Amino acid sequence: MLIEADSLSVEINGCAILKGIGLFVEEPSFIAVAGPNGSGKTTLLRALMGILPSRSRALSLCGVKVEGASRKRISALVSYIPQIKEALPPLEVRHFLLFSRFPRRGFLSPYTKEDYRLIEETATLLDCRNLLARTLDTLSGGELQRIMLASALVQETPLIMLDEPTAFLDPNHRIETFELLKQIQREAGKTILLVTHFIEYALNYAGRIIALKEGELLFDGSPDEMAHNRVIDALYDMPFNVMHHDKRYFVYPSEGCV
Repeated sequence: MLIEADSLSVEINGCAILKGIGLFVEEPSFIAVAGPNGSGKTTLLRALMGILPSRSRALSLCGVKVEGASRKRISALVSYIPQIKEALPPLEVRHFLLFSRFPRRGFLSPYTKEDYRLIEETATLLDCRNLLARTLDTLSGGELQRIMLASALVQETPLIMLDEPTAFLDPNHRIETFELLKQIQREAGKTILLVTHFIEYALNYAGRIIALKEGELLFDGSPDEMAHNRVIDALYDMPFNVMHHDKRYFVYPSEGCV
């Protein structure tokens, strides 16, 4: 079992943020986590990795119990890309990617030819070799997102969790990021768990969608099931039109709702 979370609950300052969530992932897949603000999406990712304390009947990643596991052990199983809200340091991209190898080698171990080879191969895969000599603080939003994905890949983990990776990107870079993630999941056999507000992108790129509302699991199923069962209406408390054209879903509010 890649992810096992049985009746996962989180309370913060006496307030229930997640309420008995069940999430079970047996095979590599691309999973989108959707829901309105405050529904518990980011909390879910952080609880799955043990960053936040939680209660559950069972909580494990790749068969390893999260409770009691060291941070290094967890980081060898899952790469986490949080929302980036603060200014970044003037750190060279190549060194940043080398630091991302920590779960495989440790901070004090010398870098090897294998480390450098993997970074070059990953940068080639993501078409960002030209960024390796740049510093993080000079990158655009789209460039930074490629480097964060490269960081996740060089960790060589079976699981990748991302919190709103396209929140501040323009449409072309948003599409580019989702295409890259789909390619990574398919070609590298990773399991990707991605939090997003862009429900249309979730429908078009994910193989499975989890919808949270007020800390509870409202829906867990395929994009087609979500699109055709008025789940989006219930999720956001307003009617939407969902159109399927040229193998893509398009979602927009019903007339009179805007």
